[in-house]
Amino acid sequence: AVICREGFLEQEEIAEICLKLNLVIANKNSPNQVVVSGLVKDLENARPFFEKIGYIVYPLKVGGAFHSPLMNGAARDLKEVVKTIVFKHPKIPIFSNLTGSLVTDYNILVKKAPDQMVSTVLWQNICVEIIESGIIGSEDVIEAAERKILTPFFGQTIEWYKKMYPEKFADLARG
Repeated sequence: AVICREGFLEQEEIAEICLKLNLVIANKNSPNQVVVSGLVKDLENARPFFEKIGYIVYPLKVGGAFHSPLMNGAARDLKEVVKTIVFKHPKIPIFSNLTGSLVTDYNILVKKAPDQMVSTVLWQNICVEIIESGIIGSEDVIEAAERKILTPFFGQTIEWYKKMYPEKFADLARG
C-alpha cells in the first residue's frame, strides 16, 4: 500500500506503526511517499491507523509482498539462478537499491541482487546521492520506462533537500 500526504512524511513514525502491525517499509520513494508491504489482511488492518494520523493510503495492485521478508523463498531461488548467469561490468554508473549509493564494487552488486527482493528500496537515498553528485534538476534525469514513475520522486526529493539543506543546495547549484 502507498502511504503519502501533503508535505513530508514522518518515516520513523510509519516504520514504528509497521513494526506493530506486521508490515515493513518496502520502498522509500521520496520525502512524500513510502510503500509498505505485508500480508493483505495486515495491510487492510493498518489503513485506519495511518488515516487517523493524517496519511493517505491506497492499495497497489502487485503480485506479491515485494521488498519484504515474505519474499525470502523467492530470494533464495534467485540466488541460485544468479550463480548461473555471466554478468558483464556495467558501462554506466549503477546505484544500489539496498544501500542507496553508487556501486563501486561490481561483484557485490551481483552477489547482493537477491537481497533486493527482501529489502527496502532506498530510492530517496539514491536521489540524494544523485543531487550531491551535482545533478540537481529533474530535467537532468532520464527514466528509461514507459511511464514516468520515479522521476517525480526525484523532483520531490530535490524540493525536500532544498528545505532541509538550503546552504548545501545553493553550493551545489553554483557548481
